[in-house]
Amino acid sequence: MTRKKYLIKKKSIRLPALSGTLSALGYTIAVSEKNCTNRERNNIKNHEDTLFSAYCCFFLQVQWSFPVAFLAIFMEISYLHIYSSPSHIQQLATELEEENDAFCHFLKNQDSSTIDRLVSKLNTLAEEAIDCTSCGNCCRTLMINVTAEEANRLSEHLAISRNDFDTTYLEKGEGSRMIMNTIPCSFLTENTCSVYDHRFEGCREFPGLHLPFFTKRLFTTFMHVARCPIIFTVVEQLKNELEFHR
Repeated sequence: MTRKKYLIKKKSIRLPALSGTLSALGYTIAVSEKNCTNRERNNIKNHEDTLFSAYCCFFLQVQWSFPVAFLAIFMEISYLHIYSSPSHIQQLATELEEENDAFCHFLKNQDSSTIDRLVSKLNTLAEEAIDCTSCGNCCRTLMINVTAEEANRLSEHLAISRNDFDTTYLEKGEGSRMIMNTIPCSFLTENTCSVYDHRFEGCREFPGLHLPFFTKRLFTTFMHVARCPIIFTVVEQLKNELEFHR
């Protein structure tokens, strides 16, 4: 019988291949190709985009003879494809534009709380599997809003006056609106934020998949689907979870 390995947080569990979506103790499970056989690896489409987990350090062999009560917690079983290549997701997002438009309409008719729960689980898993510093697209392409409080805090951290900070880094609009004056962000250094502990709220929240009311933010989310590997991965798996007709 073909067997695949499923990654749950920092551990891996090896199970017989089953259909559906795996929720073990409330967590969605992602496939890890590390140590898979060639046959298993060939069965995973887009495997070149699957991020091998560095955490696959111990395996628990679960046999069919294992107590049924224990297996009962594995209610739905599947795998999560991890799309980690920015250039590849841009290409795929272009090809999937029509399908994603249809999926947006589909999501509007789904139960909001159910979607929030699924998206939250998938987001947790994707964030653990995808290294944002290998991408940096958000810092490289987004316009960042800045509040007065954030500007005060960061100027203090940089040990410069607020006036110098504003002159060097900000563009001011109507009222009190301020944005970073360069794209990519001035604080992006080799895909890493040089002021990470003092980064702006918009940076902290992105891609925002942990927030409630996902179906109320579909336009914004899908606007970034070609930009962010986490969003792309979550959206593609969400289609599978909801059995969306592609």
